[in-house]
This record gives sequence, C-alpha cells and structure tokens, in this order.
Amino acid sequence: MTPRTRSIVLTLLIVAMVLLPACRAKEGPSDMVWDAYVRDHRVDADFGDYTMHYIDMGTGRPVFMVHGFADSTYTWHNNVKTFVEAGYRVIAVDLPGLGQSSVPDRTWTASIENLSDSVLLLADRLKIDKFAVVGNSMGGGISLYLAWTHPARVVAAVPISPASFPQKAPGITKLVKIPVLGDINAQFMGAWTARSALKQVFYDENLVTDTLIDEYSRPFTKPNYKDYLARLLRRYFSDQFVRMSESYPEVQVPVLALWGEQDRWVPVEFGERLDEQIPDSRLIRYPNCGHLAQQEVPEKVNKDVMAFFEKVGYGPKS
Repeated sequence: MTPRTRSIVLTLLIVAMVLLPACRAKEGPSDMVWDAYVRDHRVDADFGDYTMHYIDMGTGRPVFMVHGFADSTYTWHNNVKTFVEAGYRVIAVDLPGLGQSSVPDRTWTASIENLSDSVLLLADRLKIDKFAVVGNSMGGGISLYLAWTHPARVVAAVPISPASFPQKAPGITKLVKIPVLGDINAQFMGAWTARSALKQVFYDENLVTDTLIDEYSRPFTKPNYKDYLARLLRRYFSDQFVRMSESYPEVQVPVLALWGEQDRWVPVEFGERLDEQIPDSRLIRYPNCGHLAQQEVPEKVNKDVMAFFEKVGYGPKS
C-alpha cells in the first residue's frame, strides 16, 4: 500500500468511526407510483448460482432493458410504461448480485460474458428467441456484447453511455476497490454513497431527489453487496471485454448509441469511436445531460429509441 493510499484509508476509518452510526445503509420510502405500477409484474428466476429478479410487462415484441453498475430495474422507471403503452413487451432485469437479484458466491465471476449469459438464460427461460436490447453503462456494454456474439438473436441494440472501451473506475466507485476497508465500507456505504454517485452521473443535480437516493441506497442492505461490487469492477472488464472493444467493425446488428454530452463517467468520445467503427450505427448526443440519459431526458430517449426500432423494422406493429 502506498503512503497516499494508507493516508486515504486512515482518513476514511476515522470518518467511519465518527459517522457510522448515522450513516448505516437504511431503507427509506420507495417510489410508490413505480412500486404500484410494477408490483404484479415482478418475478424471481432461480438459475442455481443466483436468483435473478426481473419485471415483465406488455405483450408485444420483446425489449430487454439492462441497467448499469450498482443500479437496478428502477433506472427505467421513466421508460417502461411508455414502451408498454406503445405495444412492446418490456423485460427489465436486475443483473446477478444487483437490485433485487441475489449475490452469487465468490466462485461466480462477474465478467461481461457471464452477465450477458444471464440475460440469454432469462430469454431462454421465457422462450424468447429474438429481441431488442437497451442498456445503460455496464448494461450498455452488455447490449454491445450480445449484439457482437449473438447477431441471430439480437434484432437491435441501444447502448446508452455504455462501458464500451477499457477505462479506469470512474468517480466514487474507486473507493469500492480498496479492499482494506472491508466490512466498514459495507456498513458505511449507503445513502451517502448513493447521493454522491448520483450527483456525479446527473448533469442536473436537482433531479437527485430523496426518493431517488432511497431507491439507490436499498441494495446496500444486502449481505456481501459491497464485496460483490468490488468483484464486479475487477472482473467485468475481462479479456472478452477487451476482445469486444477491438471487434466493433464485426458487429452486424443495427446500433443506436445515446450519450449525454456532460457524461463524467463514460466520455462521449467513446460514442464517436463506436459510431466510426460499427458498420450500421448512429450516435445521438444530448446536451445538458449526464450518464443516465434514460432518466435525465426520458422523453427524448423514449422517442429516439422507438423511432430507431421503427426504422429497423422492429416497430410494435411492423
């Protein structure tokens, strides 16, 4: 451990001892409108190594929605209803270990290929052969990985600020990777962590409400959650991820990349590189928008995604 890292750890330990009783992860009031809307459509699927939670709504052409790091199905709370009412079947997933899905034990590797396989396993369980996939951040990387590896199944992919090229851990996520903090980190990280991270990923910090913080804090109460986040940060960017990032000219699936121009976690320059390398691609940039475009400018995202689906022949009635 370097002197600088030792100093950071010591400072955090002192802060933890002083503030920990007031900063433990707590469950606050949930988004009652969202809860009421999806309550009867929540399902848990047992896949042995983990139980995968998902929301399944609508009866039209299937669209999988895949969230990002330390996120959940809640990230799509401004999108699901619009797509269902337009005539799509939406399957929003909690990736293994995240949201309401169970945390796999340490023998399970949280790599992009295994996370992508979890989506395919669910599609197989639901007897869905072909589908479109919309993903944000790490979930956006998964949408690209599925398009690259399974072009016969993925009709269209919409990565939103995707983890698409190798990069260092952004922002506050660096703290998760300090193993010395151990159980103290697990208890200390909660509402404070969620608030800090959300203020990094939103351009308009006024959108970071108490309800949003409560929804993002909730998973921190799960046993082994912090440890799993550290594993995810270390393992997601696997050798297969690197191979994917070098193989975008091979992608055969139509891709619409959406990016907030003020994204501080994944730079919009990555979107420009994707657009240059993927043969059938388009990039849409949103001004005054950060990393979670699906939440920050949902009306624009919903409109652009459905127009894209129509263009590639995947409209609800095409």
